[in-house]
Amino acid sequence: MASGLKNRCLCPLIVTHHTRITMGRGGTPQYTASTMQSVWMRVNAVFVFGLVVLGFFAGCAAVTTYWLALSPPNPTVDLRTLYHLQRSRRYPVGGERANFTFVMDVDFEPVFNWNVRQVFVYVTAEYDTEDHEQQSFHNAVTVWDRVIRPDGREYPYWQHCTRTECDGEPCREDDMKNCQHMMEWAHVWVPEDLNGKPSPNGKRPIGWLPGKEYGCKYLLKHPSEELRYRDITLTFNYDIMPLTGSIDLFPGLTSKSFRLPQTYTRSRSLIQSL
Repeated sequence: MASGLKNRCLCPLIVTHHTRITMGRGGTPQYTASTMQSVWMRVNAVFVFGLVVLGFFAGCAAVTTYWLALSPPNPTVDLRTLYHLQRSRRYPVGGERANFTFVMDVDFEPVFNWNVRQVFVYVTAEYDTEDHEQQSFHNAVTVWDRVIRPDGREYPYWQHCTRTECDGEPCREDDMKNCQHMMEWAHVWVPEDLNGKPSPNGKRPIGWLPGKEYGCKYLLKHPSEELRYRDITLTFNYDIMPLTGSIDLFPGLTSKSFRLPQTYTRSRSLIQSL
């Protein structure tokens, strides 16, 4: 009887993991579907497969942009006017503060491709100081920044507004005179705002000045009185934030140096580059 049962159990057992084997009467194997391999297992398989496919295409989008030019051609930054150099008397921060204007000539249109979400542009004022122990320190202060997006002319950055209030709707092509740049999105521009090309909607964003001359969005401040007669290097930097992949940093793309005056001043004066 044992040998007969043994011979009867030598049937092919090529089954999937979705099947459970039980022994019936007389030693006959019976196959039943497992309750664990249900709809959730199939949903999990589809979800994982979707993640793999999405990751594959995301990797392709990132890899295919490595050979593209990620730098604007021939960017320049230059200095214009010193507005003031004064003591900062606001408690609890003392020291000194300075404000000045500068111009930029940069074309970011070649930087954008199918994998670039936005570009973060910022200008830093860099200078060296020493403490009471004659130790040298390098200081870098951000004085101006913007976010450059290809969709910076669309909703919600620009909305349809009347004289009284904004209705929270996109701008209308037949009523472009009431299309306004929203204050909470004043930092979002498009590439045309920096390179001087015509504006897509005939308007310029908040903070844009004729002649592309910009003042310090954040004043140059130092906690001690060490800014007078200090050499300052104005440096143009930007970071590329892609849809997929790592953030590309481009510090110190171009720079221009100048020297602050020896005495405090409130009168405007042209800045002489070093």
